[in-house]
Amino acid sequence: MSWYIQEQEPVYVDNNATTQIDDRVQQKIVDAMKNLWANPSSAYEIAQKSKDAVDEARKNVGEMLHVPKDGVTFSSGGTEANALIIHVAMKNAPKGVLPHIVTTSLEHPSIVEPLKYELEQNNIELTVISPDPKTGKIDSKSISDAVKSNTVLVTVQLVNNETGLVQPLTDISRTVRETAKRQDVHLAIHSDVAQAIGRLDVNLHTLDVDAVTIVGHKFYGPRIGALVIRQGFPLKFIPMFRGGNQENGRRAGTENTPMIVGLGEASRLVVENLKEDVRKLQEVRDYFEEKLKEELKDTVNINFADRQRLPNFSSVAVKSFDGTAKELLEKCKSFISSYCAACHSTLDENPSSALTECGLSIELSKKCIRFSFGRRNTKEDVDRIIKELKAMTFFSKFGSSLLNQINLGPTAGF
Repeated sequence: MSWYIQEQEPVYVDNNATTQIDDRVQQKIVDAMKNLWANPSSAYEIAQKSKDAVDEARKNVGEMLHVPKDGVTFSSGGTEANALIIHVAMKNAPKGVLPHIVTTSLEHPSIVEPLKYELEQNNIELTVISPDPKTGKIDSKSISDAVKSNTVLVTVQLVNNETGLVQPLTDISRTVRETAKRQDVHLAIHSDVAQAIGRLDVNLHTLDVDAVTIVGHKFYGPRIGALVIRQGFPLKFIPMFRGGNQENGRRAGTENTPMIVGLGEASRLVVENLKEDVRKLQEVRDYFEEKLKEELKDTVNINFADRQRLPNFSSVAVKSFDGTAKELLEKCKSFISSYCAACHSTLDENPSSALTECGLSIELSKKCIRFSFGRRNTKEDVDRIIKELKAMTFFSKFGSSLLNQINLGPTAGF
């Protein structure tokens, strides 16, 4: 079944898992490796060039998120940045008071697992809010009602990595702040916005959040990240790593200059190209869904199409295939996609809780494929994907009959 497409490179449509590094970003990293090898914290002239490059990258990241560069703390990745905000929040609880954190059931494992661990160690109180299954949205009142006198952190993902749904974060932040002010509660609002960068304009002031987590490999950059805070961050920033005074004293450790330069370049390109990128992404995604309806008709289900979601994202359940999404993807050779988030891919085939919590049945969830398009994808790529999906559903329905006929030999009228 795969012979006719193996000569071509498969189409990559799992850009919400990771993106292929941009050529311009790659060149910046290579140049930095060659020329910016000196320690940015050293005093001599060649070190100043490294420091200037790090500062320029910091400025680019800040501009992408509409905050001054001083709010940017570079990290090894999104997981560290999420761990850092949890650490800072917990350390801000008054002595003798158990810190309380409010989050949602849709969060990335790098939020879920640390909070689960701290809860098991009796180090925090934790409230987890689930979405409305009819809309997939987190209710702002449910979040704000959970705030109490010892709450130090509210963390809500802007976009879920398995549904592509965008949460009403501005409304959530506003409601939480009203409650916190009324109760005289000192807390921070954080969001993991990793999935949104390069697909939405992420503005900390518009979202009314105090801190966000980003990671470069989601927007054609290197695999490092940053925790970004806005002016007036309400908590005392107590570092998790202690040692040198790098990152304005927020994170010790010699700066990874080449990767930071790469992240800065990827951020600059987001600012420069966001409007056109979003237009192209949505055009390709919409073409894909139109072709699905045209060629596969009611044998597929396009999930969440009537809800606010990322412009590059399509969650598709191939109902006519006799098997799970994982089994279908193992047979497909013309494209690369996923049936769940990469951080869950080593687990069993149980359906994503995010999908079921956002209203899909367990049966349908097991058949869901996550298509996430990127800068390099074209309508021609879509045509190849549709061709193979159509072939797979046909063979799933008629394959055994065809094999029987081949084994039996020619039959009149067949």
